[in-house]
Amino acid sequence: MKLAPKVLLLGGYCKVALLLTRLLIARGYDIISLTNSPIHRGDILNLRESNRQGNVEVLVTDLKQIDTVDSARALLDRVDPNYVIWMAGTGCRGGSQRSIDCEELRIAVKQMIIAAFGSSKISKFLMISYMSSRRKQRETEMTDKMWNDIADSRQGEIPVYEKEKLEAEEFLDAMTAWRRRQTHLPPNFQSIHVTTGSLSDLPARGKLSIHPEQVALEGEISRQDVAAVIAQLLARPDTSGRYGILSGEDDIETAIAKAVDDQQTMAEGAVYKNIVGGFIE
Repeated sequence: MKLAPKVLLLGGYCKVALLLTRLLIARGYDIISLTNSPIHRGDILNLRESNRQGNVEVLVTDLKQIDTVDSARALLDRVDPNYVIWMAGTGCRGGSQRSIDCEELRIAVKQMIIAAFGSSKISKFLMISYMSSRRKQRETEMTDKMWNDIADSRQGEIPVYEKEKLEAEEFLDAMTAWRRRQTHLPPNFQSIHVTTGSLSDLPARGKLSIHPEQVALEGEISRQDVAAVIAQLLARPDTSGRYGILSGEDDIETAIAKAVDDQQTMAEGAVYKNIVGGFIE
């Protein structure tokens, strides 16, 4: 009998994480939901229902204390997961302290990536972000409104968040390519990026479009649909890559199947030595 996957969900109290937890429990997964506050415990445990096949447990830990690879490995040894999902982080509004929080979380995610990629048991690492994190300049496809919206979002402390998030994403790409070339990872390892348009609390449509991250698009998608997409990506053995998702016209399974067929191979080369250098042995 095949054992249910055990998932370490980092940032388990964000809206998408709560929706995803419910979906994964229904699929029989065992979830270890990590949150930084004990007051979240009850809300997360209430997602567990008697007729569900899976289970959820809550682990209260401040991710900002994961500042070394050893501390990240200790967390993974404690939980012993098959999949790791990183949803931790905020928009960093609120002054200099939020900027400090972003930097500490960027350090934490790097340590977690290194530790996860060094584990022979972990077969999937998924990170969620947003499409504009990789937009460095105006592209020809962008309307004035699209560019102005992006520019408006980058006022105040938001650029700090974008910088830290982009660095973490590029580090994940780098580690994926580097470790595969060094044969340190199992051959079935999946590194998955999900980037979204503007998130809404509208009901799920079950319809979406998936785009390469470099394509500049405007649009939104409901958090319920984002959770459903992540659940489906985790269910497949072939979804390593990047997925920019917006509300669209294809059902979720069809959209993912098309995206898997079209998925671009992650870039490789000497640049990855520069990004990863100093973090791996």
